[in-house]
Amino acid sequence: MPRELVHWHILDKSREEAVRLEYDSVCKVLRSHWKQALLGAVMHDAPYYYAYGRRPEVSAISDYLHGRHGNDTLLPLFQLPRSFMQSPHSFTSEFWAYLIGMLSHAATDITFHPMVYYFTGNYFDEDPRKAAIAATRHRAFEVHLDSYFREKLISFEEPRIRDLVSACTESLTEWCKTLDSSSQVWLDPNPQHSRIIWQQAVNDMAKIQSLALSLPVGAALKLLKLCWAERFAPMQALSSCGRKAAQAAFEGQLDYLHPVSGEKIATSISDLILQARERFMAFLRPIEHLISSTDLTPLEAFPIGGSLSFGQVGATHSQFRFCDTARFKGVLD
Repeated sequence: MPRELVHWHILDKSREEAVRLEYDSVCKVLRSHWKQALLGAVMHDAPYYYAYGRRPEVSAISDYLHGRHGNDTLLPLFQLPRSFMQSPHSFTSEFWAYLIGMLSHAATDITFHPMVYYFTGNYFDEDPRKAAIAATRHRAFEVHLDSYFREKLISFEEPRIRDLVSACTESLTEWCKTLDSSSQVWLDPNPQHSRIIWQQAVNDMAKIQSLALSLPVGAALKLLKLCWAERFAPMQALSSCGRKAAQAAFEGQLDYLHPVSGEKIATSISDLILQARERFMAFLRPIEHLISSTDLTPLEAFPIGGSLSFGQVGATHSQFRFCDTARFKGVLD
């Protein structure tokens, strides 16, 4: 991901930058439809939660949005305004808020995910056992990172996805219909039928977040993990229960290698936040124009979107080379 709090923090703090850059239309949308923007900021991951992660053909939608196979990650997002304008009868101003949220997700993943992968391993390793271990560590890392943001950085009341869903029922239904239609085109240029998955995916994500934030559920999963680690470790990794052990590891300078290129990176959480905000503002530049215009020209010249896993254009998981799990050893295992 990273988890929802990291995404929501970037979205929240970027409002100040949007004011400074005089993105008046964007600011107006966020003031009017903040809850929709918060939901948009976690939409990329919703298909991963569909049927509690047991439907790989649905997870493929999230894989596509994250650029798993080297595809352009901005193209599907910037195709959405065309859908808005072709269906004016169902268009609502809330749609812009959802799209803005999704762009913030892309900016945050591109910035933070190379670090996450370096410290946790290849989520899609060809060796199923290594992939399972990396996936569990990846989830735990992001939950610890969320905990760090919660304790050190978050200045707003933490929402629950289920409450956002309840508050945005009508607009969310229409937005999910738009994504259902678009998803077919993303994965199949000549779709035979439209599958309805996004609404359930969001609902399932909300349920899993509620379980992940439950202290009793977290305590039970810890005990079950002791009895059957292979079965319950991936579930326990999602739990926010007792996630403070790694906070010191996020302080100060973070040194790592880019997981694909091997480039040496020396940064910090505060630096990554600034980078994500700057990237997000660049993504919003054509959106500011589009909100008050029907001219799609700014989208035509927009650069190709990089992998949301590795930040580089065209990078795939088969190119993953560099990782070192020592810094968080014992915390994520």
